[in-house]
Amino acid sequence: MEAELVRLQKRIERLEASGRRLRVSVLVAVLLAVGWAAVPDAQQSTVMRVRSLIVEDAQGRTRLQLGPLDPPPSTRGTGLRINDAAGAERIALYLSDAGNAGIGLDAPPGTGDDRNRERINITADEKGGAGIRFLDRRTSVAARMYLDDQNRVWMQFSDFSQTPASIRRYGLSGEEILRPPK
Repeated sequence: MEAELVRLQKRIERLEASGRRLRVSVLVAVLLAVGWAAVPDAQQSTVMRVRSLIVEDAQGRTRLQLGPLDPPPSTRGTGLRINDAAGAERIALYLSDAGNAGIGLDAPPGTGDDRNRERINITADEKGGAGIRFLDRRTSVAARMYLDDQNRVWMQFSDFSQTPASIRRYGLSGEEILRPPK
């Protein structure tokens, strides 16, 4: 009789444990169902629409801007601008409404003519051309490498400190000396 009681007691303990597991399972299933219903559609939650995005540093200074870069009549259009800690633009990646794409790398303020601090510009234009332009501290085009209308690549070097200015370009067809327009 005592063995029978022990067996029944163990059976009751197993049934109680099984009941607890069932209750926990049902509770988890209900929580998952409620949580799943509260989460919006996966595709809907991956889209964020903004007209412009500005990332600020801890001091509240704009360090990165994504969207329209400049007010009209600027031709740079939409892009990404990265500013240094002083708030000066140092890198810009843009796509104009006309179809020109470019990357501009700027010098810090006070390292040349501040009217145009750009020093290197890489472009792909709307007609399929491309170029890399190097500006000196006076904002003159000191050198450039470009693809002309006949799909020839040229390297051009300019010195506008001379009178008359000196412009030479080199390509597969040889060297040419150009005279700037007067």
